[in-house]
Amino acid sequence: MPVRCRLSVKNGKQKQYQHYLPGHGAKKETSTTFDLSIYRIIQELLHNIIKHAKAPHALVQINFHEEGSTNITIEDDGIGLPADAFKNSKGMGLKNMKERVNDLGGKLDIQSTPETGTSIYLEFDSWHNNENSL
Repeated sequence: MPVRCRLSVKNGKQKQYQHYLPGHGAKKETSTTFDLSIYRIIQELLHNIIKHAKAPHALVQINFHEEGSTNITIEDDGIGLPADAFKNSKGMGLKNMKERVNDLGGKLDIQSTPETGTSIYLEFDSWHNNENSL
C-alpha cells in the first residue's frame, strides 16, 4: 500500500512548497540506522531543492521491491545543478549525501539540465547486503 505524506516548508521568502512522497510496494524490515540514513539523504535533497533550485514543484517517490531492494527518485522543475556541483560545492550537503549513499552500498545517479530541473535516482540493494556497511 502506498505511503503518502505531505511536507510543507516555508523558505526565507515565505513561499510555501508542498512535497508529496508516494511509496509503492511493501517495505521490508530494516534497521533504524538504515531508515535514519535514508531519511537524512531525502531531507538533504529536499533542503537543497528549497534553498537552491527555485523549483515550484518537487516529487519524492520511494519504491520497495519484493526482493528487498529500495529505489528513490527525487525530481524538481527548478534551475538545475551546475555541471561542477560536486567538485566546487562550498557546502557539505552534496558531499555528505554522497557519502551516506556510499556508506549504505547504494548507487546514485544525478541528471540535471539548466532551467528544466534535476532528477536524482538512488538505489539500494536488499538490507541484508548493506547491513555490514554501517
